[in-house]
Amino acid sequence: MSSGVYKYVKVCFWCPHLLPLVLFMYFNATPGREKTMLKASLVLLALGGAGANTSSQLQHDLAAHKQQAAKLSKTKNSFPQNFQNLQNFRRQQDCGGQGTTWGPGIGPPPTGCGGGGAPAEGQSSTCETPPCVAADLGDVGFVTVSGSDSRTGKTFAPGENIYGPFEAGFTSTQDNIRSQLGCATGKGYVAGGIDTLTAEAMVAFDCGVSLPRIEGGDYISLLDECGGHTQEYHFHERLTCLYDAAASGHSTQVGVGLDGQYLYGKSEYEVGIGGDTRPLLDACGGHFGVTPDSAGEVVYHYHVQDSAPFTFGCFGPILDDASGNQKLITLAECRALYPKCSDEDNIVELTTSGGTFEYNSWCPCFDANGSNVGTEELAVFASGESIFGPPSAGWDASGVEELTMLKPDDAGGNRNMLAAGVLAVALMNVFLF
Repeated sequence: MSSGVYKYVKVCFWCPHLLPLVLFMYFNATPGREKTMLKASLVLLALGGAGANTSSQLQHDLAAHKQQAAKLSKTKNSFPQNFQNLQNFRRQQDCGGQGTTWGPGIGPPPTGCGGGGAPAEGQSSTCETPPCVAADLGDVGFVTVSGSDSRTGKTFAPGENIYGPFEAGFTSTQDNIRSQLGCATGKGYVAGGIDTLTAEAMVAFDCGVSLPRIEGGDYISLLDECGGHTQEYHFHERLTCLYDAAASGHSTQVGVGLDGQYLYGKSEYEVGIGGDTRPLLDACGGHFGVTPDSAGEVVYHYHVQDSAPFTFGCFGPILDDASGNQKLITLAECRALYPKCSDEDNIVELTTSGGTFEYNSWCPCFDANGSNVGTEELAVFASGESIFGPPSAGWDASGVEELTMLKPDDAGGNRNMLAAGVLAVALMNVFLF
């Protein structure tokens, strides 16, 4: 924002104190020139008072924007070092071969590739101006803490991949996996672009087995108990081995998205309600609030969810042009990021034990009923909760500095001239009685 817009905004800060006097003279004046001049006085005084209020609000807004910019700068510089290291690692991977060695119907991408060698639809390696897409296959983030599976003792280190909600599909290439699940030959095939929870329900129904289940001490499922799988290990769901889901208060941090904003467990303490609750989230899976790591500041952050998209549906928030503040992402805003969400050719019919329903392959934006075809707006937008966060930090630093030069105690010449003019008109009215 340029300071030129406000270059000639000068303010008479004591003009409002003259208003009662001028009003008294106006209502006691005779018609004619005296009343006309008093009207002019009222206009000038109103302008002076409005200018005072505008300047005061301007200074308040500027202070808020500078404070927010400082917070965001501090946050940007405090990303986990392992996140930076893994970003560098990702850039060093050979991510070619999509459609031949990996991809829909073949298998997941190599570790660190994040869905492809270069960002494309449904992919994002950075998010400088949210909202942004999250990868349809591959990395959408990384875990930032260690954890362990209490039943098996398996451990997880910081830096494990977090993938998006979708699987590449289960074809004859995965016959061995389907056999281990209990599927007969030719059973349990699932196309790519189906979220892992739905895919497992489809496999279980088609194969006539129960998933997940414990059999002979083994946990039988597409994913392990912590929500991940494969030798090239990555998480899709739950992340329950990384935090204490039974603990009271706000769940602890478990990961970070490729946009650099943090992911937390499922729960959050609501003042006035008490106990652990599931926060109402936007279409990306985030909301505004205080976290265990934000030092009392309200920040946009994500929570693990029981249903798709599980972690990151997209990367938010969005800038609200009207208020200049950050805003939660609606269902429509999420779907606008992904062309496949509006492509009717992607809509298929799926069948599980719960029945047959429509599903939009590769669309990570789910409505309030858990459908990525339906249009029921998310509960947070009908809850009465504020959908707005702090002001956007998209300000030019030099402009902020220039604007702050217009301080309320600045004895500018033009301001004094306006004040003198108002006083002169008022005195002329007095002498004309």
